[in-house]
Amino acid sequence: ESFPTVTSVDIGGGFGAKGPIAREDIPVVVAAMSLGRSVQWIEDRVENLSDGGQAREERFHVDVAVNDDGTLKGLRVDALIDGGAYPAFPFGANLIGTLWKVYMPGPYHFEAFQLRSRIVATNKGRVVPYRGPWANETWMRERTIDAVAAALGMDPADLRSKNMMTEDNAPSAFITGPTIDETMSTRKTFDRALEMIDRDQLARDKADAAARNHRIGLGIASYHEAAPGPPNFADSISPGSGVLLKEDGRATIEIDGRIVMYTSQVPHGQSHQTTYKQIVADEFGVSMEDVEVIWGNTDTSQFSFIGTGGSRGGPLGGGVMRATAREIREQVDELAAEMLEAAVEDITIIDGNIHVSGTPAHGISYADIATEAAKRASVTAGPVFDVDLKYEGVGNGGWSCATHVAIVDIDLDTGQVTIPRYLVVEDCGPIINPAVVDGQIRGGVAQGIGAVFYEKAFYDDDANLLSATYMDYLIPTAMEIPKIEIEHLETLTKGENDFRGVGEGGMIGAPATLTNAVSDALGVQVTTQYLPPSTILELAGIIEPG
Repeated sequence: ESFPTVTSVDIGGGFGAKGPIAREDIPVVVAAMSLGRSVQWIEDRVENLSDGGQAREERFHVDVAVNDDGTLKGLRVDALIDGGAYPAFPFGANLIGTLWKVYMPGPYHFEAFQLRSRIVATNKGRVVPYRGPWANETWMRERTIDAVAAALGMDPADLRSKNMMTEDNAPSAFITGPTIDETMSTRKTFDRALEMIDRDQLARDKADAAARNHRIGLGIASYHEAAPGPPNFADSISPGSGVLLKEDGRATIEIDGRIVMYTSQVPHGQSHQTTYKQIVADEFGVSMEDVEVIWGNTDTSQFSFIGTGGSRGGPLGGGVMRATAREIREQVDELAAEMLEAAVEDITIIDGNIHVSGTPAHGISYADIATEAAKRASVTAGPVFDVDLKYEGVGNGGWSCATHVAIVDIDLDTGQVTIPRYLVVEDCGPIINPAVVDGQIRGGVAQGIGAVFYEKAFYDDDANLLSATYMDYLIPTAMEIPKIEIEHLETLTKGENDFRGVGEGGMIGAPATLTNAVSDALGVQVTTQYLPPSTILELAGIIEPG
């Protein structure tokens, strides 16, 4: 009873909200154990929107020290986090502040940085981590960069270019502690993004739009994220956090030749099965259909403290998959060399055909290998090859970097905003599966569009939730999402594992990019992220505030 078996099925989207333990989770488990029968917790949509988890009600007071020539010197931020009524364990509002203290200066040179972050309790829903839970620091910083540029009469792109770090700063460290290495490629993504913008055409489009009582604006935002970061990143957040850079894995070849991989990762929309099968199939020289991935059962799967959190699914989940597969592949090659009377280095596997290089007609199969291994071990069931691996870290690397660019078109008659162009230049290292990676980026950008133009939890003065249905809590549909152009840079690391995470980046960069574009279109400084049509018209001076 102290160690019940927990199984997981497909759970739909997660994005962080399902990471913390809800208060209802505990009594449901206790009731099931006490009654000896299945107990379910069922909530309706109103209940879920009320207390399923909310995020990102935060305020910033920012001071920047900057020279007249645009050289950034210092950043001082006083931040306030609305923590809701109940803390979420173990990933509550305190997680946001700890991430801010590492990320907030971003990819820019600052000689001094000071942060004070406070959490206040309110009679609102609990705060949970949500896809890039620190993302508002990027919004605050990139908005600040644009505001400083306006105050100095500079182009925001020029101010960024003047102060942005590059991989040439390696092997130094950020002012907040983590190491800068060869994967710090934000400047490369920024330069490439600028190359893809036709400024002359943009000027013509702005003039044409003005004749239609529209306004067009350009927004840029750059950032880096630990994915999952260099070895000292976790300790920069909080000493002892190195557990976040560890992942256990297991791989077996069964007696019938089947290749089976076990993972602690639980998929919720990220295409784990496809990605992991592809990694393993490449290592074993077989098709993806020949690989089985087991997950979601505490009797067989490994334990993970944080799962996919922190964009760990690729670098750590995928990294341990590759490492365990390679260990077993070495054992397979050794046995095959004996069976085929060849040197180990001459063994080749193509489409499951294990043979000496140049003689595929005389090959053997994984089933043949398994049969021989079982014979030598005198076993008649179970795995004949079995590797458990403790995987730590990602070598020297671990930064994913990107620059987002948006062009918005604002209708001053209605306050409606459309997005004629959205561009992402990102670098998450070598890409395992381009379709999966692009899907992650586009999904994140879509959520960023929602955060700026559609989604907000409204409360009255008595803390009653007013947006408790999808009639009131708006989300963007496919009709509101533009075509999102994506270009990849693939910077290699010096470590053994080149995989880097990408799941949170789209959501991190989009809100700042879109808000900067609105600010540019209207020629005003925007200090709030949520920009529905009424706020757009207020900023344009067409209607009175309120």
